[in-house]
Amino acid sequence: MCIRDRYGSYGIGLTREWGQANGLNPLFYVDKKSNVGTSYYEAFVELLYGQKKKITELSTIDSKLLDVFRYMKNYEADLIRNEDITHDYKFADEKEWRFVPVKKDANYMVIKKNSYLKAKDNANNLLSALRLQFEPKDIKYIIIKHESEISEFINVVRDSKGKKYTLNDVERLMTRIITVEQIQTDF
Repeated sequence: MCIRDRYGSYGIGLTREWGQANGLNPLFYVDKKSNVGTSYYEAFVELLYGQKKKITELSTIDSKLLDVFRYMKNYEADLIRNEDITHDYKFADEKEWRFVPVKKDANYMVIKKNSYLKAKDNANNLLSALRLQFEPKDIKYIIIKHESEISEFINVVRDSKGKKYTLNDVERLMTRIITVEQIQTDF
C-alpha cells in the first residue's frame, strides 16, 4: 500500500529550505521493539506517570527529553483512519518533517490513545495561532490526481490567488504542477 492510498492524491510540497527556516525537522523513526524504542517508551512512561508531575512541572532537562518524543514516530505499526486499519504500515516511507512549537509558544498536551479524536479538535484550536505561513516561492510541487484537472486547477489559481499574488507568482505555480499519473508512470 502506498502513501497516496492513505493520504489522497492531492498535496503541496514545500522546499526543504522553507522547512528548515520555519523550524521543521525530519522525524526519528523508531522500531517499537528495538532497544532504543523500548528505552524511550519506558523513559516517557516514567517521566510522565512515574513522577506524577504535570508537564508544566517538569525540569528543564525533562522537558528537553520530552521534546525528543515529539519528533518520534513508529517505524512500522497499524495505521488507523476512522474505522479503516492498515496493518504493518511503514510510516518511515512518509519521510515526514514536523513542526513542533516550543514550550513557550504552546501548551504541551498529552493525549491518551482512547481519547485522541475528542482531544484533537481542542488541541488544533489551541494551536491555531501558530499556523505556518508560506508564499508561492516556497512551493516546490503541487500534486493533483489527473492530467485532465490541470486546466481547471490553473483557472482556480488565477481567479483566487491572482489578486493577492503577482502574475509572476501565479505563473510560477503553474510550473510546479505534477500529477499522480505522472508520478506512477515516471518514478
